Formats: sequence, structure tokens, C-alpha cells
Amino acid sequence: MQAIVSDIHSNIEALTAVLIELEEMGAEEIYCLGDVIGYGPNPRTCLRKAQSFHGCLRGNHEEALLSSAEDFNTKARQALDWTRARLNSDEYPREENRAFWNFVDSLPSMILTGNFMLVHGSPRDKVHEYVTPEDCLNREKMTTLFSLMERPLCFIGHSHIPGVYPEDGRFISPDEQSDGFSLAPGARAIVNVGSVGQPRDGDPRASFVTYNNGTIRFHRVAYDLELTMDKIVATGELPLFLAARLKEGR
Repeated sequence: MQAIVSDIHSNIEALTAVLIELEEMGAEEIYCLGDVIGYGPNPRTCLRKAQSFHGCLRGNHEEALLSSAEDFNTKARQALDWTRARLNSDEYPREENRAFWNFVDSLPSMILTGNFMLVHGSPRDKVHEYVTPEDCLNREKMTTLFSLMERPLCFIGHSHIPGVYPEDGRFISPDEQSDGFSLAPGARAIVNVGSVGQPRDGDPRASFVTYNNGTIRFHRVAYDLELTMDKIVATGELPLFLAARLKEGR
């Protein structure tokens, strides 16, 4: 069994709950689609966990950390500046700080394995492009995205909204897939795995996907979000909005 997670966003409580669940499921490989950092209060701990995954991608927050956050809104930029300071903190050994920066710098924008490809954004813009349910109405965009797929399945994150985009133009929500989703022979699909640390589909529970014997299943796991919220507030620097939105799943 392979597990695909994304958009952890420095939320160690959510990530820990997911990892416990995956251990109980017997997951053999864990892939992360990026945005390990950003928004949340525990970037160092989450990066340390991500270093043990079978594979981890560069998300737009990792890319912004290495360059600039000019396209980020004010709250996201504040969180990124705070994250950068935490990764450079004199409270920790210089070698440990350097190892985190080297890890982030080494992250690829795409992984190809078996019959699926992994990106953070989309097959066209692997780091930045959003794919949302409304895009099903944009046939030109979706046709282009499918034409750029290098495997029958493409797992994505970034929008934090889980679901499947088959090539026939639909969007299938996780609620419509209680028995899992499997590709028909010759078919293709784009699968958004949702967000571990900051869901935006109205469900505050951590979201992730497993892939086993050709079947994709969506999973939700509750975690102590009040603790994460309290830790965000306790920093005194992260925007309070980032705590409030966790409870709303928005």
C-alpha cells in the first residue's frame, strides 16, 4: 500500500494522527506532494518527519522559502517569514538548520513511479497551478492538463480540496467514493489528495489518500486541532486567522 499526503503546513498534530493511521493500515510507502511548511507552528518537526518519507516534492511554500513570496497574500507572507526565522534560529545547532535548508533545496517538482505521477500543482505547472472543481467547466484547461500527464494517474495537492477528476469532465468528491475509485483500462484521472494540515473543503479533519492494488481511497482523520490553534496563538507572530480557519476547515 502506498500513501499520498500533501499540504501538511507545519501542523504536527495533524501529521502525527495521519502517520499513526497509516502505520495501522500497513502503508509501505509515503509520498508527500509538498507544502510541508507554511501557516502552522511546527515547521522543523514536520520537515524532520518528511525526511523519512519515500518521496517528498517541492510545493509553492518551499519554493517561496528559497526565493521570495511576492505572490503570497499578507498572512501567508507573514507565516513564511516566521517559518524562515524558525529554520535559522540560533536556538538550534547550525548543522541542523543547514540540513533542513539542504533538504528543502533538494526537493524535486515531480516524481514518477509505477503508473502514477506526483506533482504539487498540476501537470502543466507542477508547483503553482491550482486545479479546482470549477475547472471541470473549463474543457480547454482540463484537456491541456491531461495531454501533459506522463502516467495514467496524476496525484496533486495545492487547492486543499480532495476529489477525482476523470478525463470525462466530471469531479467526483470523496463522499461519492465510499468503495474507492479505480481506473478503467486505458482511462486517466487527476486526483487531489486534499490537505493534512489545513483542509479547505469544510471538513477540518486531516485528509490523505491510499493506493492499493489499483484502488484509490480517501481518508479523513481527526486530530487535536485546538492544540495546534493554541500553538499558533502562542507564537505571538503568526496571524490569528490561521488558527481560526483550522476549526472551520476553510
